[in-house]
Amino acid sequence: MSVRARGIAFTILTTLSVVGCGEPPEAPDTEPTIFLVDAAGETSRLLRIGPPAWAVVEVTTLPDGARGLALDPDGERLIWASRDGDVIQRGTRAGQSIETLPLAGHDSAYAVAIGAETGDLYWSDYGRDEILRWDGVAESPMVLVTGLESPRAIAVDERSGWIYWVDRGAGRVGRAPLAGGAIENLVVEGLPAPYGLALDPIDGSLLVADAELGSIFRWDPVTATLGSWLPDAGTHPSFVVFDEATEWVYWTDNRDNVLRRRSRNGGVVEVIAEGLAGPRGFVLVR
Repeated sequence: MSVRARGIAFTILTTLSVVGCGEPPEAPDTEPTIFLVDAAGETSRLLRIGPPAWAVVEVTTLPDGARGLALDPDGERLIWASRDGDVIQRGTRAGQSIETLPLAGHDSAYAVAIGAETGDLYWSDYGRDEILRWDGVAESPMVLVTGLESPRAIAVDERSGWIYWVDRGAGRVGRAPLAGGAIENLVVEGLPAPYGLALDPIDGSLLVADAELGSIFRWDPVTATLGSWLPDAGTHPSFVVFDEATEWVYWTDNRDNVLRRRSRNGGVVEVIAEGLAGPRGFVLVR
């Protein structure tokens, strides 16, 4: 496809699911520990999934409707949003010292991200149809982007000065300068329900998961086109994370209730864990 752009029972799957052809890629030299928000109904939990057996351990419970996950620059604290509780919180990787950040006015906060250069907090709010930024000092956050139609995942590249997002309601992928400026729509058609988004820092491309099509696409910044990366990524692929250290792409599916990964360059798909309740965000930690 080419579009011109303008408590729970867990199961660890040890076999490979083959997509395409070729031999499985070699395992990464350094496997990450994965922290994952698992939320369904009135139950939300922070889980730790550790190599090499990918054992799943519940770390702590979270507010109802927990969404998204990001790692503080100190590498020790995690940050997540609560869609139902209308709060953004943080706590240690051990699930301790949980605090609610002094930010009010949320109406379905969804994805969170931390700026690598500044440590600023960014998040999307699909009730307000906005993307916001907080430096940790100001009394109120700054609204970076407004006028969207149900934004979901975001990706922040402070080094190049851009914030990217998927707008589920409009079926678009967009970006805006962090310093302020007009919205630029990168993809305007071909995505009925974009949910997940990850920036590939190697070439500046974007990996976009569409929950309705069950596919992950790749937007090429050189040709400004959207092409297929994995047509059959699952029933409802959502959060996507790119691991620069190993060049593997990880993603969750909150209908199949699994965590999967695949090499950036293609090949087989590995199921890291299945039997989850509703994976809603995750980070890789080393």
